[in-house]
Amino acid sequence: RELRQSLKIAHESTSQKAAELERANDQARQASAALTALQIKFADESASLRQQVETLRAASIAAMTELDTARERHAKEMDQLRLDQREMTAQLMRQAANDCRVAAQADAQALQ
Repeated sequence: RELRQSLKIAHESTSQKAAELERANDQARQASAALTALQIKFADESASLRQQVETLRAASIAAMTELDTARERHAKEMDQLRLDQREMTAQLMRQAANDCRVAAQADAQALQ
């Protein structure tokens, strides 16, 4: 009878331990599933962030290219403006020289 009682107590204790282990196992499975879900979420977010970085990098390259093009265009325009200014200055000097020549001829004729 004592042996039965001891076996019964041992069986109950073992059943309790088994139930505790099953609960712990369930919690571990839930934690593992939650961890897997987080890993998937972070992988998706990481991929999204990588895509955003690539998009920003491409936009930055495009902006820098556009800026370089604008600088080159501005430099060419400035060179053309300098060339035009030199040409206008030379033309004004030729016109002034011609006006002086005409005035000198008129003075010479007036003196005759």
